[in-house]
Amino acid sequence: MARSCELGLLLEEGFFHTRRLRLDLSLELRSQLIDRFISFWITASMRASIFSPMAVK
Repeated sequence: MARSCELGLLLEEGFFHTRRLRLDLSLELRSQLIDRFISFWITASMRASIFSPMAVK
């Protein structure tokens, strides 16, 4: 889980640095990517909490 979060941050950072000239476009795309990533993260953590025996404690 932590690894995918770290990967997402690296991708976002690299994306921002490479697209700095097209700032408007990259901000638009970044917000879409962040929205998707957040919704994916929420879904994944909900599933993990359902199936994890540690979540019961």
